[in-house]
Parts: sequence; structure tokens; C-alpha cells
Amino acid sequence: MHCDALKLDGLIVIGGDDSNTNACLLAEYFTKEKCHTKVVGCPKTIDGDLKNEYVETSFGNTIIIKICVFILNFLKVLILPAKPIQK
Repeated sequence: MHCDALKLDGLIVIGGDDSNTNACLLAEYFTKEKCHTKVVGCPKTIDGDLKNEYVETSFGNTIIIKICVFILNFLKVLILPAKPIQK
């Protein structure tokens, strides 16, 4: 196995539901093939589709919410004081 030849202790997969599903499949394959490389899935998604009893939220979701709140607050400060354009 290439991972053993590379002396790869671990593999970290960062991504959404597809990436973490593939990380799980890879971990199962490594176990079956007696590969010593450990696989860790790190949830990161902006649409929050990984939330479950074990994953409270993913950091991609938290970041995008903070960015949206920042942009909306900025627009509020920018737009509310503006006067309508007179024709």
C-alpha cells in the first residue's frame, strides 16, 4: 500500500458530506487492507448539511454566517442614512 510505503501516519480530509463519506470509505478500506494510516474527517461546509448528533456545526457554516451578518450590518449603515434620489 502506498500510504505504508510513504510512512503516512494519518490523512486528514477536510470537506463536506461527499468528502467525509469518502474519508469513511477510505478508512474502511485501509482497515480491510491492514494499512496503518489513520483517516480523520473534518467537517467544513457552508450549507450545514453535516449537522447531526456528533457534529454540532461545521466551521464553514459558522464563518459564512459571520460574513453575512457583517455584510448586512455594513449595508444597513451605508443605506439607511441615504436620502432618496430626487427626480
